[in-house]
Amino acid sequence: MEEDAVTTTKIGQRGKTIKKDNLLQWQTWLEQELSPPLSDALRSAKFKVRDVVEYINEHEVHIGRRRIAAIDDSKEWSDNEPRYFLAPTDTPWYSVRERYLHAAPSAH
Repeated sequence: MEEDAVTTTKIGQRGKTIKKDNLLQWQTWLEQELSPPLSDALRSAKFKVRDVVEYINEHEVHIGRRRIAAIDDSKEWSDNEPRYFLAPTDTPWYSVRERYLHAAPSAH
């Protein structure tokens, strides 16, 4: 019997013991260990990157059609409402709350 097939090893911060011959179990564990947990905002995001939206601000001013450039996953927002970075914009550091964005009607 090959030694690698029966040898166990401790890996990661939690010291999980996994048989070296069980590659699928190891890969799954490694992905969970290295992947940061999704924030509530990111998990509940209505829009995806590259979606086209209509931006109407808190004063009901129609800013226009924009594309979702990124989802703001910073931990500083206490309300857990998804926020998005839009393009084009003059303020790339400013993210917009989901409540001010609406799916843009598709062009025919």
